[in-house]
Amino acid sequence: MKFETSITKHQGDISNQKTTFAQSNGTVPKQLCYKAISEHLCCDLNGETVILSLANGKYYGINSVGSRIWELLENFITLPEIEKVILSEYAVAEEICRQEVTAFLELMIAEGLVETRYESSAAISKIAVR
Repeated sequence: MKFETSITKHQGDISNQKTTFAQSNGTVPKQLCYKAISEHLCCDLNGETVILSLANGKYYGINSVGSRIWELLENFITLPEIEKVILSEYAVAEEICRQEVTAFLELMIAEGLVETRYESSAAISKIAVR
């Protein structure tokens, strides 16, 4: 299976992102976070990432933008955090970025390659922009 995006690489300003919160018992705000499953093998092949899911036995090929998102999914991360990195590293409009990243994550979840959970804001690790 091949995941493609129309996003191209660039260096630019980081846009401010709005964050969606879910309430847990009305106390601590929590954010939906995404993370790659641990039951996989992956390698770089000429700028693309090839992933083998040990859970379902399927191979997946993802382009350079998908590969960057996959790197970010090593630890739990929110959608706005992913978007912030992609917007800072690639020439893409904010709305297109949101659509493409959301579609990518939805496909990865449907294929069982990404898990989700709610995390408190304090528990979410900070990511480095290249």
